[in-house]
Amino acid sequence: MDTGSTDGSRALLVDALPDDSVVLDAPGASFGGAITQALDHLPSIDPGDQSAQWLWLLHDDSAPAAGALEALLDAVEKAPSVTMAGGKLMDAAHPDRLQDVGLSMTRAGRRFNRVSPDEVDQGQYDGASDVLAVNSAGMLVRRDIFEKLGGFDPALPGIGDDVDLGRREWLAGHRVIMVPDAHVLHHGDEVESVSGPRAERRAAAYTRLKYAPAALVPFLAVWMLLAGLGKAIGRLVAKDPSGAVIDLGAGATGLLRPRQLAAGRRSVAKNRRVPSGVVKALLVSPSAVRERRRSLREQRMLPQDTAAPALNAEASGGDDGFEALEPGRRPPGSASGGLIAVLLTAALSLLGLHRFLGAAAAQGGSLIPQGTSVGMLWDRAISGWQPLGTGAAAAPDPFDFLLWFSGVISFGHPQQAGVALYVLAMPLAALTGWCALGALTRSAGFRFFGALAWGLSPTLQIALAQGRPGAAVVHVILPLFVLAAMRAVGAARGDSADPRPGTGKLPSWSAAAAASLLAAVLICAEPVLALPLLVFGIVGTVLSRRSRALWWVPLPGLLLALPLLVRAVSDPRVLLVQPGVARATEAAPLWQQLLGWPVAVETNGALPGFELLGSGPWPVILMLVVAVPLGLLALLSLVRTGPGTTSSRVLVAVGLVAVTGGTALAHLDATVVGTQVVSPYSGSFVSVFGLSILLAAAAQREALAGTSLVRAPAAARATAGVLSTLVAISLVALATLWVAPRVVPGQSGQDSLATAQLVNPAQVSPLPATAADRGLGQFAERTLMISVSRDGQLEASLASGDGVRLEDLSSQLAAQRLSGQPWDPASTGRSEASTADQAIRHAVASLASGEQIDARKELSSLAVSYVVLRSGNTGADVLARELDAVPGLSPVGRASGDDAWIWRVNAQEGTASEVTTTGSSTARVRVESADGVLQRLIPSREGQVKRASVPSGAEGRLLVLAESANAGWHASLNGQELTSASKEWAQAFELPAGGGEVRVWYSQWWSAPWLILTALALAIALLSIIPVPRAWRADALTQRVYRPSVAQRKPSAARAAQEEA
Repeated sequence: MDTGSTDGSRALLVDALPDDSVVLDAPGASFGGAITQALDHLPSIDPGDQSAQWLWLLHDDSAPAAGALEALLDAVEKAPSVTMAGGKLMDAAHPDRLQDVGLSMTRAGRRFNRVSPDEVDQGQYDGASDVLAVNSAGMLVRRDIFEKLGGFDPALPGIGDDVDLGRREWLAGHRVIMVPDAHVLHHGDEVESVSGPRAERRAAAYTRLKYAPAALVPFLAVWMLLAGLGKAIGRLVAKDPSGAVIDLGAGATGLLRPRQLAAGRRSVAKNRRVPSGVVKALLVSPSAVRERRRSLREQRMLPQDTAAPALNAEASGGDDGFEALEPGRRPPGSASGGLIAVLLTAALSLLGLHRFLGAAAAQGGSLIPQGTSVGMLWDRAISGWQPLGTGAAAAPDPFDFLLWFSGVISFGHPQQAGVALYVLAMPLAALTGWCALGALTRSAGFRFFGALAWGLSPTLQIALAQGRPGAAVVHVILPLFVLAAMRAVGAARGDSADPRPGTGKLPSWSAAAAASLLAAVLICAEPVLALPLLVFGIVGTVLSRRSRALWWVPLPGLLLALPLLVRAVSDPRVLLVQPGVARATEAAPLWQQLLGWPVAVETNGALPGFELLGSGPWPVILMLVVAVPLGLLALLSLVRTGPGTTSSRVLVAVGLVAVTGGTALAHLDATVVGTQVVSPYSGSFVSVFGLSILLAAAAQREALAGTSLVRAPAAARATAGVLSTLVAISLVALATLWVAPRVVPGQSGQDSLATAQLVNPAQVSPLPATAADRGLGQFAERTLMISVSRDGQLEASLASGDGVRLEDLSSQLAAQRLSGQPWDPASTGRSEASTADQAIRHAVASLASGEQIDARKELSSLAVSYVVLRSGNTGADVLARELDAVPGLSPVGRASGDDAWIWRVNAQEGTASEVTTTGSSTARVRVESADGVLQRLIPSREGQVKRASVPSGAEGRLLVLAESANAGWHASLNGQELTSASKEWAQAFELPAGGGEVRVWYSQWWSAPWLILTALALAIALLSIIPVPRAWRADALTQRVYRPSVAQRKPSAARAAQEEA
């Protein structure tokens, strides 16, 4: 039977066989399917013929020894009850070693071979006779019984079909024996698609259900599904993701293959002649299975020189643990160098940011304080309702997950964690840079200077000075991501004599899982990085088998940002809006970004802290001093050949692509603030370029490490000395650039190099205490914030709780302020204001009109109980006098620090007494009569009500929310959902006359499946990096070498030409 050979073996077979032999074609058929087709071409058995016909089955990789058939026929002739027989399978490469001497099955349905790997034939199994089954390679089976039983089970196209047939032979009342004198040489290469781990475990699960009692099959199927899930978790912990997928699939066999399972069970019941107890005696006991696994595990744990040779290493299993992220053997002084670099950058950071010691929060530039509640941060991260202003349906920002995580690791103190991370950003960057450099160079000195350069990088300095949290997080995390990605493909430096996963071209699944978690952080901090990371994962998977695990790297991050990415399909601008308050800056030209500055720098000015030098080209000189030394070393790869040049060139190319892409993005429009259009900040892309140059320089340093300076030409020694001096000077310049403006009196606002410190210590609450207390009270009232710009323009916003926090900002809402496509300036314009924004503007216009207009109705509909006016110019002073005369506003006085005026909004005339007794004039959720009279305030949290009582009342009442109308809002009274309505711009619900318990909530259909998928991806990644002992990671099963299936083989040139003809 030719099942699709392409190597010319068919012609050899035809020439070697007798002329009356028949070679049939069965392309793509399994072994059992090919046997069935062969029987269809044989003459039918004559019912009157009393002689038995026997089938001798041979594999294409088996060669029977002389006399094997005679020995088999002699054995079955002596025992008429035997209908199946087989011999000893010997290793063709080592004919003295056994492969199997009959097969058995575990109670779990798994094929069991009692022969140990590399076991030598010493006659130790010659006394055995009856076995459960024999290998199909060399199997002798009686034809009539084979046909009566239906042949091999088509549901088992590969492994397990022979042992299943043997078990059915026994249940039909026949015997199966092993004939020790019949030897068959067998090659150990098997087709993975039919005999690999996936096929083996699926066959075991199918067989277990096939022979289980009928009453137990449903319960066993559920148990196997749960057990498969548990085994999958264990496989992930053992660093075997492919095994986890296989176990999940095997556990679901009862659900995925019901028809095949039913057909198999009917076949067994039809031919059963003896009780199952006869077969159970031939099954392997659980203790024998455990002993077998223990011996195999011990054998695999032997040192490499005594154990069997290791087979092709893959990206999972084996000795792959969390230590794959550790550098290789450390040269003397490397650890101390990293410690010193971290301590130096920590000292410089504290010197420049000493005012933040003990600060409750940090604020300024693009940075505002984050919330104090971990639960609230979590709600922001997963909710599709953003409470900014009057609220709107918008995709949650993935950056909120990082804010929530900071609260978790700080045990419920996210604001203090934010300040600590802000102060420690430089030493953390130095630490991550030092770790990444260890993957490319052994030089402790270069790692020390490189760590300092990365920790003091101007990109990080500008991000910290301007309060850009996303760019700062990217700069700190990026080196660790690159390190994990390199180790995921086995590209990191290591010990060539004893390579570990992650080095020496040995891929590491643990490193890939760690890279996926780090990529998730990068995407959360800078969502636009999702696109290049997705390309990185796809290209890496396609390029090489060694990098196939890279497909997983962007997945958790893409899932975390999935709602925002879905929104980006219709509005790409949402990916351009970055965490924090939108702040307009002038993007640096490309040449300045190549020197490490993402923000435009004055080419002629004074240096911060060195004004005595006067104005001049000092900023450009400083930029050149900082960037040139490492840049020259990295660019050596473009002019020299030899080791290390390829990796350096790739790194330089990646960096150039990143900085060019960042420059292009910096010329797009992301959002608008007031009258100023804001473009994306390209700091993250400049960080990618800077790290690429740093790593390329490290690769060049390592490539040149073998060159002795003593034997090198004088010019080379002089060049090395100059470069070392320039690197030291650049580090001093970077340290001075950071410290001088922050310690020299009067220089903190100096901005010739865009490093002016805009972030300062801040109070815990952005709002005055009286307004914050109302916002955090039971009715969740809002505060109307008004300020007057220098040009006399009024700016107003609504603040909930104790003020607008970092997690309250929304990329989607910010992007919606502009219309048109970001790459088409002609189509870009300011979006029309929503009806809710128009209501806010109308209320502010009434207050500031100077005509003493009572605006309490508008303010009540917005749930505003306080008005706060920021002071600071004469325009604010004039407006304060006008607000004092507005009816319904009661002056409260100045806030702490004398920087704002506060007015309380009084209740409207005619308001129900139940409202006035609460001390509040309005609420986010309230009951109004049909004519709009406020009747009752409902306690709520940002418009949502867990449970509150509503008294009976007249028909036509409305339950009104001070939230923009949206279909995601729902309300119920006594469990009965209320009919949605609207009142102008606000969400409302029709209330019946009866009273009862009311609930209000917001929901979106995609939330649950999104969170489940995201949690599953993160759980897989976390389980894969959990450190475990080596013994846990050792697979107890023997490893086999698999040959490709026919469908995977490439046809020869001759066969291809024949097919084409």
